[in-house]
Amino acid sequence: TGRTSHAWLCKARSIQADPALLSETDRCLYEALRIARDISYGKDTPKQVFALWDLAMHLARTSRPDDRVRLDKAASLIQESVEMSRAFPEKRTLTATVLSGQGECFRLQGNVAAAIASYEEAWDIYGQGDLQNEPRGHRAAMDLAEIHFATSQHRLGHKLLNELELLCREHEAWESLTECLYLKGWGHLIREDYRSAYECLSEAVRIAEKLPETSEAAAFSHFYMAQLLVAQHKLAEAQDHFQAVLSQTQQYLPGSGAEFEIILFAHAWSLIHCNSSDDQGRLSVALKVAQRGKTLAEAWHRPWKEPHFFLAMALAQEKLGDDDRAVKLLEEGLARSTQPFPSLHAY
Repeated sequence: TGRTSHAWLCKARSIQADPALLSETDRCLYEALRIARDISYGKDTPKQVFALWDLAMHLARTSRPDDRVRLDKAASLIQESVEMSRAFPEKRTLTATVLSGQGECFRLQGNVAAAIASYEEAWDIYGQGDLQNEPRGHRAAMDLAEIHFATSQHRLGHKLLNELELLCREHEAWESLTECLYLKGWGHLIREDYRSAYECLSEAVRIAEKLPETSEAAAFSHFYMAQLLVAQHKLAEAQDHFQAVLSQTQQYLPGSGAEFEIILFAHAWSLIHCNSSDDQGRLSVALKVAQRGKTLAEAWHRPWKEPHFFLAMALAQEKLGDDDRAVKLLEEGLARSTQPFPSLHAY
């Protein structure tokens, strides 16, 4: 029955944050899809669309870069989900959601051109009048902008974010606006346009004051502002921002899902750069947090994220006075950096 399919889906979601239960999560999602197909009696249904989407995204997000069988299966399932969603033209958000998922699948495969095409179609749907204040649409636009930045299409990335910024201001979508602004700031920062980066990031920090303290958008506004100030050798001015990152990310540290990797990196990096009376204790904690992030990246088969944690650990060891260990960590990180880079997340 539909309830049985939903029960399998709920079980999968309750355990999918644990990499040790990967096979069990696979089984639950395959079973949810099987039941959704059985109760549809050969007809296309939204329930099947979501069952296909859930399984495809899980397979894509938990695949090793060289696991072509798993990645190809994810691509096949998400394509079926997209095609089936088109049978329901009245459910535009359904098609837009699965197109965004298809963009992510292609991105994880390293197929940038196909990822851009899927994200662009999703954004075209979300850009229609009554869907302009849809957070999932805002996320699709930002994912597309990240790809443009990572492939040096900076003009396209900023053009898209400028459009999104206007929509967010019009609808008072403060969280999405904050994310949009810090992403714009990051786009300027990587090109060393510090003045433009400061304009975007200072406004992101200001707007973030309207958000709950638990908001990740607030944390990363402070994180990128701190990064900007460090790049300009203004470490003293960066201190308050690093402290804000530590305060806002502390609650997430027990997490084990793949999405927590960037939070762990931001927390470790902020610890390394903060001033305190107990430098050794602070740096020891930073090492533990960075090590945990590296372990998560390994468990979730994300070798392209590992260099960030090696860099953090190396910097902590250097500050602790162990230059030899710092050099070895940097060498290990450089070795990992030769891996494929299908994820374009801005850190």
